[in-house]
Amino acid sequence: MHRLIHFGVLNLAVAILALPHITMAQSGVADARKLAHEAYEQVKADISLEEEQFGRFIQTPNVRMHYLDRGPNTGTPLIWAPGTYSSAHELDWVADELVSAGLRIITIDYYGHGLTPLPDHPVSVYHVADDMAFLLDHLGIERALVGGWSRGGTIAAAFYDSFPEHTMALILEDGGSVAWRTAYDHSIGEFMSNIPEVYKPDEYKSEFDLLLSLAADSLLEVDLVAAHINLAKGFTPDENGRWTNQAVLTRWLWEDTKEHGELMFSAPHKGPLFERSTLQFEPKVALRDLSVPALILDPVSDDDFFRMTDGIRELKEKFPDLITHSIYPDTGHGVHYQRAEQFISDVVAFLEDVGID
Repeated sequence: MHRLIHFGVLNLAVAILALPHITMAQSGVADARKLAHEAYEQVKADISLEEEQFGRFIQTPNVRMHYLDRGPNTGTPLIWAPGTYSSAHELDWVADELVSAGLRIITIDYYGHGLTPLPDHPVSVYHVADDMAFLLDHLGIERALVGGWSRGGTIAAAFYDSFPEHTMALILEDGGSVAWRTAYDHSIGEFMSNIPEVYKPDEYKSEFDLLLSLAADSLLEVDLVAAHINLAKGFTPDENGRWTNQAVLTRWLWEDTKEHGELMFSAPHKGPLFERSTLQFEPKVALRDLSVPALILDPVSDDDFFRMTDGIRELKEKFPDLITHSIYPDTGHGVHYQRAEQFISDVVAFLEDVGID
């Protein structure tokens, strides 16, 4: 959900999934930079092709929203909300396999993410749910599978709370099943210690230089996986042509200073509505009358920042016939990155078990 967690997790995903790393020790700085740039160019071309084939825009009541629509119109629709600082390209790793399994994958960019701008009025996670319902109506889809990762899981649960009649089933990946404050109460001190007193984003003269700064372990350790995870976020230069790592979104979410971080926990009513609506979201309320099947993906590890297992078990005790709780040992926050094959297998098996095809 938060920037510092996402980048740590994504770097871990890179280490696990990556093609052989390009390192200075292997090829020297010049050669490593050349190979890294080749990876950058390839990923840019891949994303451009994805956009050409599947990219769409729709004007909702809140924003001009970008989304990707993959798979045949006859497929079972899955509408997906990405995690914070991610984008509609989040499921690129698994989309082809899910489409082959009979799904139509619709992934959105919500406010300030990917190619969707920030709205000019206050919005919440429930506004995103409204936008998703608007999109489904536009596409002529009456009921859909609804899922998301991290904050996107919260959005998916908010969608169900508002539109249960349009929800076929839920897929919640490390978000949306347990209140965020409950999930990381034990880690608030660690979280606050990592927030700077004042956020001063590093600036780069090119998107490629920004990408290098985000690579795991080494400045020049860039491969296709690392490049795709980061470039899919949709970086854009500022008015001076300088590139930063989503500085505008960081400020909009109040994840930019220690003062703001403390206020979001001590006096959330003073913060921006979008961040507030996430931190104050209570799945026990939103899912109080759960009537559709739900697959909850629960990554756990020794340094798990979002400890949700106990809360998920409580929810499953209340709805034992509806909830499938899938635990991923030794896994960080990003299940669909780190455990792509198991993610696909679990989703397909879940749909078969509940009779959705």
